[in-house]
Amino acid sequence: MVQDLVSIDSCSLRISQLVDSITHNSPFVESRRLIIAINHFRDNATKNCAANMRELFTNEKDPIEIIRWKEVLINISEVFSTFEHFADICEEYLLKKGWILR
Repeated sequence: MVQDLVSIDSCSLRISQLVDSITHNSPFVESRRLIIAINHFRDNATKNCAANMRELFTNEKDPIEIIRWKEVLINISEVFSTFEHFADICEEYLLKKGWILR
């Protein structure tokens, strides 16, 4: 769980760097590298969420605790989905911008 929180912080830093690279017209390669990194965070978060869910339903016996932690895990997953969606929008913008400049 702590790893997920550290990943959220690291991924939000990449989001900030992506916004900076777009607003300062950095090379597409730099922005693309950040987009790929954000997508990797999402992939890892999905794997971690699945593992944490398995562990939760295997080890926890209290139904209230299961419901609480399940919601936390779902919300963490949704944070990474939102990050990935934002990165996809940025990538689409960059591709359209590249085509317009040609």
